[in-house]
Amino acid sequence: MTIKYHILLRACDKIESVHQVKRPFALSKLQTIKLCFYSLYQTLQDSQYQFTIVGDDLSTELLDFFNKFNDVIVDNEKFGSAAKSLQKQIDIALSLPDNEWIYM
Repeated sequence: MTIKYHILLRACDKIESVHQVKRPFALSKLQTIKLCFYSLYQTLQDSQYQFTIVGDDLSTELLDFFNKFNDVIVDNEKFGSAAKSLQKQIDIALSLPDNEWIYM
């Protein structure tokens, strides 16, 4: 039996840090998003998957980055809050088949 993975990754690169806390390895928020995405993307290459980015008003730079990957869906809206983008992520998850795995 082949498992299909649905990866629902929320991303927002507008605010570097709410509490001015530095990120590991002195990476920027943009670098962290790209690194996390690409690491997971590379890991899944031998699997059956669908990658969806739930973007909250993403910058042109980040949109251009995600658009380099032809098999990635980018759903970019202006949510304005983490709660609203989380709700969108949950709504997408609830619409997917029960026999497929979801990673949020």
